[in-house]
Amino acid sequence: MNKQEHPRKYGLIILAAGASTRMGSPKQLLQYKRQSLITRISSTAITADLGNVFVVLGANVAMIKKEVEGLPVSLVMNPSWKAGMATSIVAGLEALLQTKTNIEGVIFMVCDQPFVSPELLQGLTTVHEQSNCLVVASDYGEAIGIPAFFHKKLFPELLALSGDAGARLLLQKYEAEREVVSFPEGIFDVDTVVEYESLISNTKT
Repeated sequence: MNKQEHPRKYGLIILAAGASTRMGSPKQLLQYKRQSLITRISSTAITADLGNVFVVLGANVAMIKKEVEGLPVSLVMNPSWKAGMATSIVAGLEALLQTKTNIEGVIFMVCDQPFVSPELLQGLTTVHEQSNCLVVASDYGEAIGIPAFFHKKLFPELLALSGDAGARLLLQKYEAEREVVSFPEGIFDVDTVVEYESLISNTKT
């Protein structure tokens, strides 16, 4: 469902196609602060107001789709999701480029980082605009990762990714042309029941 064209020349792609095998149930549907994780991250991307938002789905499509119905996002179905994260990156970027041809860059995100904020996402593009770098990643302190911005010059390499490599290979390859924004909370994601219980127990509603 393609929504109204956004004036900004960026795209935001939420990778949410996984089956959450370590969790044992779809983590996209886990509740945090009275919202499902997929609704929360979609709303965050929309609020950042940087460009059109795409949500890539694979496993449990019917259930997850209901969570974003009514939001101004475009859904992308990835029938090859079992082949690894790279297939969702490719599916999302292909859909973005089919919808809008004058894209300057893209931000990739996942739904299980509950502390992502609109300000963090805006910071990624601001750093790019100030430095003209090819990549802007989130700095967790101990590591770097997503959310991350990639300039359009890297689209061919993103589209050539395969398997479970994801975009991390490009984060490493282009270290010399990479900037970062501080996101220490990014080290926390929700992959297991224990991690989810920790998140909830430390959250004041």
